[in-house]
Amino acid sequence: MWDQEARKRYTEYANKGTETIHHARGMIVGCAGAGKTTLLKRLLRCSEAEIRNVESTVGLEVHEEVFEICNGVLKVINKNDNIDGVNVDGRESPETSAVNNYPRRITFFDFGGQCAYYACHQIYLTRRAFYILVIDASKPLDKVVDKEVCDQDGTLFSSWTYAEIERKPDILLVATHWEENEYENDTYSFLQRVGSNLPNMMSLQDCIPRDNCFSTQFPLSPLEDLEKHIISCAVDSRWSEKVPKEWLCLEVEILTFRQSKRILEFQYIVSKMPGEVKQSAKDMLRFYHDAGKVLYFNEQDLHDVVIIDVQWFVDAFKNIITDSLHTCGISKSNEDWKLYYETGHLKDTLLTEFWRIKDNELLQSLENKQKRTEDLEKDPRCIMFHKMNVLTVMQRLGLVALGKTSHYVPCMNRKPLPLKVKDMVYNAPKKTPVVSFHCCLSHWKLDNGTSISHPERIGSFKNS
Repeated sequence: MWDQEARKRYTEYANKGTETIHHARGMIVGCAGAGKTTLLKRLLRCSEAEIRNVESTVGLEVHEEVFEICNGVLKVINKNDNIDGVNVDGRESPETSAVNNYPRRITFFDFGGQCAYYACHQIYLTRRAFYILVIDASKPLDKVVDKEVCDQDGTLFSSWTYAEIERKPDILLVATHWEENEYENDTYSFLQRVGSNLPNMMSLQDCIPRDNCFSTQFPLSPLEDLEKHIISCAVDSRWSEKVPKEWLCLEVEILTFRQSKRILEFQYIVSKMPGEVKQSAKDMLRFYHDAGKVLYFNEQDLHDVVIIDVQWFVDAFKNIITDSLHTCGISKSNEDWKLYYETGHLKDTLLTEFWRIKDNELLQSLENKQKRTEDLEKDPRCIMFHKMNVLTVMQRLGLVALGKTSHYVPCMNRKPLPLKVKDMVYNAPKKTPVVSFHCCLSHWKLDNGTSISHPERIGSFKNS
């Protein structure tokens, strides 16, 4: 996607020397309660007791470089150990490096299945990944998903069935609860049943080949076949990237400051690079943004903000998302919370309360002592310290629309769509809640005929 000039600059950087990084990314997706986190815990060699106590994932969890492929085996990386010649700092020992040239790592992204959190998934969803689609084999595919997955009536998600999956590259299908299946213990029959529910223009064999279908059950059964398939996906050469050596400084800054700074200023990063390299720094940040390591947009109001802890940013967003399973303990603003829960209209005072609670929990867990709330704006580990930068990036990603005293969070709006708009959405050949929202919003007018130009004005009209 880089233009010709950017490609030319990359070649110039690369000619000065490169280092190869091999990093595969796996996305675990599926409905809530399907067993996504359980599957990952099993791959991580967790005990059966830990697995049985797994709780529903909130938003998404990034498990960065948790596996390494060593001698054809999927190894769990323990940051405190030296595993098969791999040092804790990520570099291989000489004897291992001589064989493999560079470590082959895998990061997994565990996506929450509740529809309220789908908005933050776009930060990570990419074609440069392999996908593990987890489906509960004990549920009929034509059954509407459980109410706990989506309590937002009138949205695109409220009538989804377990068969409505989206085409993705390199999909592995894992059928959980296989001990309760209705397919005569034949995974291919299950695969065919899934295929019969796909749109006619989609070829199931193009989406999920027969060899990509696996099953799991309780009591726990071995996962050797699935692990071998994950390895075969992750060792592919397409995951290897040649990073210009002068760009490796950002890896050091990320590891050094991720827990203490969260966000770095662009000029600070420039100061860490040799020579006059402002354009090189922008290209470097774009490269790491595309790789999912940082969030950076070379645009007005954003060009000086480099988010180096993307999980922290996602946590900040999912902290303001509340549903029947993950309700924040709000005591001072019940009316404001009810308005937000029903309409997505979020007062800034309520947002501040959300993030102050989260920051206090963080600081107490890190320092094991009470932290005065007025100090939150002074600690760079806290969301409140970076409040405006975080909100500006969220708006850039379409997660929120900002106002002066209140904001609008589209994925929290539970107000039913007007019938005319609903028909337009459901009859559309392609569906995406973000595009549909913008399309509808552009046609909404106030009673006096004035078009809406600001999210705060959404609450000032009765009918679209």
